[in-house]
Amino acid sequence: MVVDTAARRDRRRLSQRGGNGGHRPARPADSISIAVAIRVVDGPLVSVRGVRPPDLAYSGPAESLLPLWIAPRSHVRAILDGVTLADVAASDLPADVSVLTDVPDAWTDPSSQGRSGPVVGEFPGDSRIRSR
Repeated sequence: MVVDTAARRDRRRLSQRGGNGGHRPARPADSISIAVAIRVVDGPLVSVRGVRPPDLAYSGPAESLLPLWIAPRSHVRAILDGVTLADVAASDLPADVSVLTDVPDAWTDPSSQGRSGPVVGEFPGDSRIRSR
């Protein structure tokens, strides 16, 4: 497995032989963010057609798409970099994650509600709050 080899080579995991052998992270769970774990297993946190947003190029009227892809990437990174494997194992997610999940629309499929998704300012703590 390519990921397994990369994780071993980068010293992200340790292995132990024998009856009680197996693999474990090379660092304590409270020092490994969920973002790092996802990157090891799946690669980039956010991609567009399999390409990382900074590697995209748009021209003409589509130029504004690049910042559009960078913005959610920034939010995803901020959230997942702030949560560790230990947080998840202890069911102790940071308050800012809980606040995001308290938004009723967070649990619904926007396509089933006849709307295209959240508008700017719907995220708690977003200073650009705008009413509908």
